[in-house]
Amino acid sequence: MTMKGVSPLIAAVMLIFITMIIAGIMATWSTSLFRAQTSELECLGALSVDYPSFNAGVVDVKIKNTDDKVELTGLRVYLEYSNSSKNKDYLASTYGITDPLTPASVDWFRVDTGDTTVPVSIEVMALSCPKGSVSVNF
Repeated sequence: MTMKGVSPLIAAVMLIFITMIIAGIMATWSTSLFRAQTSELECLGALSVDYPSFNAGVVDVKIKNTDDKVELTGLRVYLEYSNSSKNKDYLASTYGITDPLTPASVDWFRVDTGDTTVPVSIEVMALSCPKGSVSVNF
């Protein structure tokens, strides 16, 4: 009985082909993983919040995109009070903030809270950079 099998040349070509497919899959996966982590790091520190003020129920704060490449989208402003039932969350674009906040641009957020209680702090966050939120006290 004669046994037949794959010739050594074909076996070597198949091994190289399978190795190249696995290498391509790994390269694609690692590139996308690295790109996602890099984009999160790029936006850290891009958001700056200055000059919070409160006068007769009106909150004013300066919001700045300090980065020269990253656009900040979906800005939200969260007012925290000592009484947590008064905490408020605002979508900044409905109060005159440009969306997206382009690189190196500045805008002012102003809202009438309808409350004479001074908030404890204000937090500003961007949907495009969830780990880069900034909080300042009044």
